[in-house]
Amino acid sequence: MNHSLKNRSGITVIELLVSASVLLGIMSFVGTLTVSINGVWKDIVQRRVAVCELTNQLEQLTRLSVDELEQQLESLEPSVHCSNSLRGAKLSATVSEDQLGKRIVVAINWDRKHAGKPVELSGWLQKVKVSNDAAKEREDE
Repeated sequence: MNHSLKNRSGITVIELLVSASVLLGIMSFVGTLTVSINGVWKDIVQRRVAVCELTNQLEQLTRLSVDELEQQLESLEPSVHCSNSLRGAKLSATVSEDQLGKRIVVAINWDRKHAGKPVELSGWLQKVKVSNDAAKEREDE
């Protein structure tokens, strides 16, 4: 009887070592996964801030006249919130002509932990609506 008790305690130590090894492996995997997911969430938040900034900039730019647009493009700067959220944020914009009118492409790039393409958003200048009186004056000339 004494002999079977010794054998039983030996198996318990082996079971304890195996279960501790499995637990350590699972904890290591979960820890690595948590760090990776945290990095993905930070990237998502940064991208949302970038898209929001581009939306706001593009909304302001598309309401301007051509002359005002050229002046505004020279002094294009990210907002304070964007500068605080995105390290090294830089805005750029280009204007081109296509079949829909003058197209503005606004892009933002910032310092990331990994390489990535700038986020871009396009819009078109709103056509100036001419009132009936102004249209009649043009016809009279």
